[in-house]
Amino acid sequence: MASSSREGQSPGRGTSQDGPVAISRDELSLREHAEALPAAVLVEEFSAANAGGRSSRDGDRFEPIKANRDVESGSPSLKSPTLDDSHAASMSDSEQNNWNRHQRHQQAGVSKMEALYRVFGGNRALVWSLYVAVAAIVMCFCFDGSTTSQYQIYGASSFGEHAFLLSFIDTAESIIIAVSKPFIAKVCDVSSRQTAYLMILVFYVVGYAIVAASPTVGAFAAGRIISATGQAGLDLVTDIIVADISPLQWRALVTAATSSPYLFLSWIGPNVSGPLIAHDPPLWRWGFGMFCIIAPVCVMPAVIIMYIAERKAKKNGQLAFGASLYERRLIAADGSLVNKESKLSVLRRFAVEMDLIGLFLLTLSWCLIFLPFSLASRAKGKWANPSIIAMLVCGFVILGMFAAWEIWGASQPIMNRRILKNRTFQLAVTIDIFYFLTGTLRSTYYSSYVYVVKQWTEINWGYYINISTFGLTLFGLCAGVLLRITHRYKYLQVFGLTIRLVGNGVALWARGANANNAALIWVQILIALGGSCSVVGTRVASQASVPHQDLASVIALLSLWSKLGSSVGSAIAGAVWAGTMRDYMREEGVPPNLINSLYGSVKNARKNYPLEDPIRQSVIRAYNRTVYPLFLAATIVSVVPLLAGLFMPNYYLGKSHNKIENTDVGGRRVAGEGPGNDPTTAPGEAPGVVAEPERPKSRIRRVFEIAFKQ
Repeated sequence: MASSSREGQSPGRGTSQDGPVAISRDELSLREHAEALPAAVLVEEFSAANAGGRSSRDGDRFEPIKANRDVESGSPSLKSPTLDDSHAASMSDSEQNNWNRHQRHQQAGVSKMEALYRVFGGNRALVWSLYVAVAAIVMCFCFDGSTTSQYQIYGASSFGEHAFLLSFIDTAESIIIAVSKPFIAKVCDVSSRQTAYLMILVFYVVGYAIVAASPTVGAFAAGRIISATGQAGLDLVTDIIVADISPLQWRALVTAATSSPYLFLSWIGPNVSGPLIAHDPPLWRWGFGMFCIIAPVCVMPAVIIMYIAERKAKKNGQLAFGASLYERRLIAADGSLVNKESKLSVLRRFAVEMDLIGLFLLTLSWCLIFLPFSLASRAKGKWANPSIIAMLVCGFVILGMFAAWEIWGASQPIMNRRILKNRTFQLAVTIDIFYFLTGTLRSTYYSSYVYVVKQWTEINWGYYINISTFGLTLFGLCAGVLLRITHRYKYLQVFGLTIRLVGNGVALWARGANANNAALIWVQILIALGGSCSVVGTRVASQASVPHQDLASVIALLSLWSKLGSSVGSAIAGAVWAGTMRDYMREEGVPPNLINSLYGSVKNARKNYPLEDPIRQSVIRAYNRTVYPLFLAATIVSVVPLLAGLFMPNYYLGKSHNKIENTDVGGRRVAGEGPGNDPTTAPGEAPGVVAEPERPKSRIRRVFEIAFKQ
């Protein structure tokens, strides 16, 4: 909002000791209609203005808020967030400007979490009860991840649509997860974290109920897509809460700890899923259905505890000031003021804050662009089918409409402009897009490939699939410890991206005669080691580069772009698999009357034909030929995130919540985190001074200096 629009204006306030004071709607940028505000509130909120006869805003300078009001008297408390005199005196003008600007525009969910942290700080029982409750949610999510991927393969095969359903569901899930996360993040910010938990729990339970009872392919796919929204939401909100209450120096370790149940569930999960899918007929429906009971039992305790803590924070006066945007705080500050906002206005404001139009356009465009890759193989004329062409054309047109809306139409766009212009976030997005693109290129059909080419039992096959998950968890914890010790992340991330490139190369080599047990296991280990180091780096760097207000958005947007990479990878994998597998089976000597049956179900190839059977060997050769271009592309494209990682900044990870506000997790300022405005400098460390070179540097030298700059 331009300051020039207010400079020179009369405040327009007729003051009175007892009567209300009129406030212009333009001056406060109120979204809702407010007709009056008590003078006492203005005295405290704009103390400098009333005392000195000047505007509380001098250019971009906001006066520090220092007032506290009596909670017992029933008046709203301005306890927090505040700047006391010592803190205000120690801050430069620019630091005070930034602190006040971020507090002024902080949304309800963010302020509630800061207030809840202050409440938790004085009650150990409440702290540990929340930790245990969040751990229960993490346990549920990890148990889901350790079992449902195997149920999905058997569920798809039971409908005779293994190849089509895996690609279609992966692509659709990636799209829905990507576009739902910004929406869920908005709910977290506008309302609260616990409200978001309740909303996603409904999606989770309804989705799995549909899958468990699915009579058709369409119902199975729809249920998996709906449940994916719940899965993504559980993961996202847990990540946001963990990031809310952890300083940067602990962020990587605590975030990795949310996946720690995989360390044992990776081995317990196959013992649960193995007997179910080995049963004749497979009981995959029971596997999905059990989570309709498990999830509510695990999620509700955390929701209840957070609501109790929020109520206590309100009772203590911690939320009377900090529960909404600054402009809405002024309205809420006096209990006698009646908010005349209509229900229609509330819905309109909700739609604006959620950017529902942008979400709809983005979802529709991605569906129309990526789903044809899975549908083309079944359409008459394949890619020449007019419907497929129309979907692609409309998808790109609507994507252009989405971009135009976000730039010129949306007042609170999904693609937050502050975040999109952030160089650290841009590099993190580049790394994660290509990281996940290469990941799904290789992994979409990798477990099916291993299931056919190896004669492992279902339990051992489940163990193998979960090596990657186990490794990501174990190495992620180790990476978190290293970041806590070193307070840096860049070089560990570059190391991880290099190892992951090697892992994809080993996967390319370990086909055919080279597909021995040792090689296949090393593929999972190397990719897990490299992936854990990379994910830790992008998460911490992107979260450190934004204020607390933008934390949920940056987590959601990074996930959105990551899922874009996943969507592209799974769509390409599905198109290659559908377009070549049956032809390769025919060329390798599979009888024509068996091709569709073997293509549609992995269990037909494995259970009906021993490993030495000529038909099984023909199928294996066809599988090897089909995955070759996918593994080759994954290896080559893995170079891109490695190059982007070289240019990442290397922030110092200290006690602050982020490198923008330099406040702790409770919203209180942390002093001494690097001199000046250099977020990469450690406390007590002089900022680096680079002398002018005596001769011009070569382009290659400049590139490497930028890449390895601390």
